[in-house]
Amino acid sequence: MGPDLTRIGRVRTERDLLEAIAFPSASFVRGYEPMLLKTKNGEQSVGVILGETATHIQLAMGPGLERRVPRNEIAEITPSPVSLMPAGLDRVLTQQELADLIAFLKSLK
Repeated sequence: MGPDLTRIGRVRTERDLLEAIAFPSASFVRGYEPMLLKTKNGEQSVGVILGETATHIQLAMGPGLERRVPRNEIAEITPSPVSLMPAGLDRVLTQQELADLIAFLKSLK
């Protein structure tokens, strides 16, 4: 659903990791930018584009949740300012859990 984190500790500081957890919509990893897709009948979906063909767009909207939309049904595709990663994880975890999560991510080299 998101970028590969197996080496995230090599390229991001603890501050970067904390910011990404606390403010997931502040910036997006290239290739994982959320897109807002509007169909001609008024439906809207937000997700990451997994693939495109001449006739369809494949959109990932969550873990295991994908949508294949025919291009002739699409009215508009625009970048979404809101991350698919839910905001507020930093408020759900205890300070120790958050510190442990950041330490774990930082250890991934």
